[in-house]
Amino acid sequence: MAALTSGFMPLLSVFGKPPSSRFAMNPGLVSYNNLPSSRSPITAGLKNVATKCSKATNASSDATSEVIRHFDPSVWDGHDFTSASSNHLIDERKLKELKKEVKTMFSLAAADSFRELDLIDKIQRLGVAYHFEDEIEHILQRTNNDDYTHFFDQNIFKNEHADLYYVSLRFRLLRQAGYYVSTDVFKNFKDEKGEFQANLASDVQTMLSLFEASYLGFRGEDIMDEAMAFSTKHLNSMLTSLSFPLALQVQNALMMPLQRIPERVYARYYIPIYEQEISQNKTLMEFAKLDFNSVQLLHRNEINEVQSWWKRMNIRSKLQYDVRDRVVEAYAIINNIYFEPKFSQARIHLAKLWVIITLIDDTYDVFGNIDELKQLCDAFQRWDANCTNHLSDAMKLVFLEVLNFFNDIETSMIKAGNVAGVPFFKKE
Repeated sequence: MAALTSGFMPLLSVFGKPPSSRFAMNPGLVSYNNLPSSRSPITAGLKNVATKCSKATNASSDATSEVIRHFDPSVWDGHDFTSASSNHLIDERKLKELKKEVKTMFSLAAADSFRELDLIDKIQRLGVAYHFEDEIEHILQRTNNDDYTHFFDQNIFKNEHADLYYVSLRFRLLRQAGYYVSTDVFKNFKDEKGEFQANLASDVQTMLSLFEASYLGFRGEDIMDEAMAFSTKHLNSMLTSLSFPLALQVQNALMMPLQRIPERVYARYYIPIYEQEISQNKTLMEFAKLDFNSVQLLHRNEINEVQSWWKRMNIRSKLQYDVRDRVVEAYAIINNIYFEPKFSQARIHLAKLWVIITLIDDTYDVFGNIDELKQLCDAFQRWDANCTNHLSDAMKLVFLEVLNFFNDIETSMIKAGNVAGVPFFKKE
């Protein structure tokens, strides 16, 4: 099974590398020890399990295990993903006009380094940064080439709070974009005892900026651990005295830090908060809301397409054992990697791939006996639809559905003029 699964990787690569984002910087940011076992969904999802296995013999592909296992049904059964979005007509012309207006904001902020980074921060939080990747990369590259002294010499800061706010913002934006930034600059905000200066804790925005930056520390960077402890302590102490919307932003940051929440989920939460800010830019606000609705409508249509494909396959009614219906979950996982509209076809294909892998996984884990599974593995190695006579009915059905899936992907990608990775998969 491991060899089979590893063969999917070349197929994934044909869709290209995910766009740079705050999730792509530091593999150490994710603690895999905290993730549930890959076996958890199966065990948790099983109910009314009754297993009756045939006695072990020398034999035969005819020998099967009589297995009755029922997974929990999909929580999305009966949910219509088009109903909530059908009433929202997207004004594409207005969207393009607003995009042009937002784009001019970069040139207007060019003379002020702080304004540039603050604009990037707002655009990223609102979920529209994918429209301005070139502009953002240009600014961050230039920012990385300049040292902190360059910015401090501009006298744009009035006090040490603003200094730390800016330093933390610069540090976070650069690190999450893949640039290495030294942590030494944070030493400027420590007292003679080697602790962060107590007076810095009086400004909530400064603490929030430091808190979010602290999650981009590498292992062994003790000062970032200290920054996290310092900012967390003071944000918690200030929380009860804050008013909306700042109170909500701080509360959510403490529960789910910026680096640990999918971009689209964060945008959905942040848009109403930004809308309540006195300093909000109305053009940027309107653009973010229109864009969110437009992208959400696309995502809903994609889920419906994958669900329709799964229903047409109707494999659960054809097999003598149960398999998981996790179409929406599969799509959600892929959507968290590629949410941009230009990756629409990739999301659909990869969501279907995830469903196919789940089908194979349940076949190996739930139903097939060792003889049947060896024969299925052998069939995958040969990859020939004409050589299935030795397979049991269930194994033949699974094998042919897998072949059909990859053939369909190859056909659709070639038709669209794209490079298909299926030959690499077959070779693996």
